[in-house]
Amino acid sequence: MTTYRDNRGEIQDRRLFITRLAPYTKKEKLLELFKPRGAQHSVILRKPTGNQAFITFETSTQAQETLQAAKRGIFCHKRKLKVLPADAWHDVKLLTPRPDVNPFPGLDLSEPIPLPMECIALITTFLPFIDRARLEMTSRRWRQGSLLSYQSIRSISLDDWRWPDGWDGKKVTENSLYWLVQRAGNKIKSVNLNNDTIAKYLQPQIITIIVKNCPHIETIDLIGTTIRPSAIRAIEPIAHQLTNFSIGTCQGPIETHLTNIFSSARQLKSFSTASTNFFSESITYITSDLQKLYLDKNADLHTEHIAHTLSTFTTLQYLEIKSCNSLTNGDILKALSNNSSYKHSLKTLKIHDCAFGVFGLNMPEEEAEEQPEFIELDLGPIEPIDHLPSNLQAVTTLSLTFCGWVTATFILEVATHLKNLSSLDLSNRCRFM
Repeated sequence: MTTYRDNRGEIQDRRLFITRLAPYTKKEKLLELFKPRGAQHSVILRKPTGNQAFITFETSTQAQETLQAAKRGIFCHKRKLKVLPADAWHDVKLLTPRPDVNPFPGLDLSEPIPLPMECIALITTFLPFIDRARLEMTSRRWRQGSLLSYQSIRSISLDDWRWPDGWDGKKVTENSLYWLVQRAGNKIKSVNLNNDTIAKYLQPQIITIIVKNCPHIETIDLIGTTIRPSAIRAIEPIAHQLTNFSIGTCQGPIETHLTNIFSSARQLKSFSTASTNFFSESITYITSDLQKLYLDKNADLHTEHIAHTLSTFTTLQYLEIKSCNSLTNGDILKALSNNSSYKHSLKTLKIHDCAFGVFGLNMPEEEAEEQPEFIELDLGPIEPIDHLPSNLQAVTTLSLTFCGWVTATFILEVATHLKNLSSLDLSNRCRFM
């Protein structure tokens, strides 16, 4: 009786070894592929290093012909197969998987490697503050990493605020903000609460809480937030370090508190207001080194205060006055024309919808003859207004819209003196002669 051991050499000559198989290749597919060449039987070995197979042919001649054809290319599942003569059936190199190589020699991988604290801190910086609070309750290590992530925070801005859909915006905003100022207060230097869609969820005392927990604040922007006098009063102790200050709508008198702030804020570089109810006497206490002044829809401003303040500035670079209807004469334009510092410092001048009381210029000639004294009074500011551009030679952006005092002479002066001008807007002026 002939046994397998007796015929092992003859069978080995009829067997080929196949590699580079796709992970999903089945032995039926292989048998179908090689059957035209005389394949009788196929075996696939599933191994971690990749699938391999043995194929047995009817004769050793067919196996050799297939081996030669494989040099020209035999493909299965768009892969070029590697065909080799088969080793012994129980060859150790084929049946034993390759040993795993330790990528970190000398390091015991049997225990988990702790994630570095810096990596945890970096991961938490991509999470909303409400999720950071949850992370701190995971474990002591993740709490330490979460607390470390606050060290990189230098500002609070509601423009970057986000919370999951369906959450109570008021609750999430307040909790997140309180959580933030308690952990990063000593590092924060800028507070931006000018997003009114989110600021409406904040309690009035939030400014006081922020100031007390963030002693190094240099920039405060409250234009989009309705505030109370107590919030302005809370800013007074840190006024000496302010460089940028912006306020919006206020509920109650704030003139005294603003006076105290401006008297201390000798480093102030920018001051902005929008729809703020104050009488502008406090503005006269602003440092002469201010670089930016923005006044928008302030109904109670006094012309003499604004004009006096503009006459004292020495480094003002940006001035914008919009829709301040209480400014009723040309003293502001005189101050701009008479302050020689603006010839070198002022770069941007924007005045929108401010007539400055220059309304007598459109009088008919017969009325002017009947009342010459009124004409003489109204024409007083004409000359400094028309010659204002000669004192603004450094201006690069000029926007004077809805301003009836812009005359043809004024436009000629602009063309003559403003050589550095890159942006000009004189639209919707009320008179052309």
